[in-house]
Amino acid sequence: MDTAPDGKHQTQELEVEHDAVYAEKSGLASYKADAIEAENLEHNMTVIQAIKAYPMASFWAFVMSCTIIMESYDVFLMGNFVALPAFTAKYGVYDPVTQSNVVVPQWQSALQVSGQLGALIGVFIAGPLTSRIGYRYATLTGLMLLNIFIFAFYFASSLPVIFVAQLLEGIPWGIFIANAPAYCSEIVPIKLRAPATQMLQMFWAIGSIIVGGVTFRYNTITTEEAYKYAPMSGNSF
Repeated sequence: MDTAPDGKHQTQELEVEHDAVYAEKSGLASYKADAIEAENLEHNMTVIQAIKAYPMASFWAFVMSCTIIMESYDVFLMGNFVALPAFTAKYGVYDPVTQSNVVVPQWQSALQVSGQLGALIGVFIAGPLTSRIGYRYATLTGLMLLNIFIFAFYFASSLPVIFVAQLLEGIPWGIFIANAPAYCSEIVPIKLRAPATQMLQMFWAIGSIIVGGVTFRYNTITTEEAYKYAPMSGNSF
């Protein structure tokens, strides 16, 4: 006689638990259906419609991609330096064949590879750094470090110091090249992922074009400002 209320109570608890599980499953199914609907909607958008629907995502993807312009600028800059008359006069040796100073091939190769070696290190650092502090602060950290390392290059007085400065500059470059594509692919809608990737390649080309213009401008300067001011110009990107 006394067990009836307990049995009824247990039955009610089982019904409540069953309703909760059913509600949870229904909610998950609803979320899944909404996600599929949103994905289909993004697939059916045009590029212009996607930009209008997600203007801030498009804007910040563009801003983050601008770091690639600066990286491209810095990467190609050293290759132009070895041909600048002011740079070869300072760091080159006299070549009787051309009757002018040239940077020896060993140092040309070393200066070219130093930045890429630093970028390789930066790519490995970018993963754990970004996971810990996020894309925004990782990129800001890279930008601040780049300012410091550019000043090291600016005050360098020998090729070994320039080599080390380029190596250090490469670390932020690695952060930029790792973070920019990943960040763009995460925040933009599906329809804009391909254009965002193409934009990165376009910015890489823009950086190399700017290098040509800057070194052409400083080519006629015979003082050390020819190769000291060019990196500072690139840092404005």
